[in-house]
Order: sequence, then C-alpha cells, then structure tokens
Amino acid sequence: MILRFLWHCLFLAASVSLCVGYTCQFTDTTTGDKYDLSQMENYGGDYDTSAGDGSHTYILNVCRAINDKTHCTTSDVAVCQYKGTNAFFLGKASTATLSKLDSGGQGVKVWFQQGQGDNPPRQTFINFLCAQTDGKQPGDIKFVGELTPLKYYFEWRSLSACPVNAPPQPTPPSPPSGGSVTVEVQGGLSGGSIFLICLLPCLVVYFGGGILYNKFRLQQTGVDMVPNLVFWVMLPGLIKDGSLFLFGKVKGLFNRDGYSSV
Repeated sequence: MILRFLWHCLFLAASVSLCVGYTCQFTDTTTGDKYDLSQMENYGGDYDTSAGDGSHTYILNVCRAINDKTHCTTSDVAVCQYKGTNAFFLGKASTATLSKLDSGGQGVKVWFQQGQGDNPPRQTFINFLCAQTDGKQPGDIKFVGELTPLKYYFEWRSLSACPVNAPPQPTPPSPPSGGSVTVEVQGGLSGGSIFLICLLPCLVVYFGGGILYNKFRLQQTGVDMVPNLVFWVMLPGLIKDGSLFLFGKVKGLFNRDGYSSV
C-alpha cells in the first residue's frame, strides 16, 4: 500500500506540486474492530456529491488529497466546495484525524481541519458507515449539511468501511439533508398498555378520594364508605341485562332473514 502510494506520487510529480495522503487505518480500542479505507482511495480521479438543493457540489477523495485542481487550485485539499466559479476548500488532507463514530456503530469518523477562512477556518467531518451497498463502489456519498457555521458533515456508506476482522452489522437510517434526524422508536407501549397506565391512577383517586370523603365528611363506616356503592352493587346485573338484550337483538336479525331456531 505504501509503495503503491509513493509510486503514484513520483508518477504525478511532473504535473502535481505535492502529493498528500493520510493514514487510512484505524483500530477501535473499545471493540477491537480494525478498519482500512484504502480500498476507497481513487488515484485516477475523485468522488463528488451535491447538496440536496443543488446549490453546491463537493469533490472528495479517500486516504489522499483530491486530484482535481480546476476549482480548488491549492494542494493538500481534502474536500472542495464549488458553485460556478466560486470555490472553497473545506479542510486539509494532512490534518485528517480518524476516530470511532459518535453513534457507536461500525465505521470511522474522519475529521479535517485548517480549511479556507480565518475566523474560524472551515472543517469537515465524514462518517464512513459500514453498510451493504449492493456491490456499488465506493458506496453512497451524501452531504448531510452545514450543521453549524463552517462545519460540513458528510455520510459515506460503503462495505469498505466495515471492519476487516468482523462481519458487517446493520447501520441506522441516514439523517435527511439539513441535519434534522428523525428517530423512529419501535417496540414501545401498545395502546392498551397506555390505557391501563392512565386508568390505574384514576381508579386510585376515585376510590381513595371517595372513601375518605364518605368517612370523614359523611361519617360513614364499613362497606358504606365505598363511593357510589349502589352502582357497584347493581353493576353485575346491568352487565347481564345488557348482554341478554344484545343477544336478543342479534338473534332477531337472523330470524328476520328467514332463519328459525330448531
């Protein structure tokens, strides 16, 4: 890998003033997963993606500075943003810092600093996410947005971003452009569970408050302290009468259609 990189630098020395690269290997000390992004390195060209509104185009590469000098003409450019003749470089390749994802999933976060501008200089964050991409290389690149001023975020889903020593695991859905993240919670409480949770405190308040009122306000004792005692005593009979009434109505509907009981 190193020899191939040096050979390419020498080969382009006549036309490129400086060939800048950065390490593509990272080990997550927490999980022991090892990553190597070198398969995504593009020697003969670059990768590009556009903002969701089509306002800007972004040129990127992996493990090296971009090759394109049409828009961002300086060397050591990690990411170039352009629209028409206006262009800005969003970080230097030589400042790349690799770390684990903030989300804790499988993948690598690459941070580029010292982009164009002084107050403050631009920065870029690329989350390389381990994902099945139907064999597409280098995967799916997406500009997430400028979530905070002069800080640009990208998401790059690729099988090449998976650990070299472990099988890939499912990754969460990508956030929509602009930085807003919609989280779908699955496996929560059902409607019946919510109803029972709301019903329980209501029953406690009803019976507890009614008993206290009847005892201290109305000076009742024993079973007479139960609020609305007559209703609760009659409730089983009311349920029985209602059931018989409903059964009779249903039976009458069948008899009306020409069926008779045997």
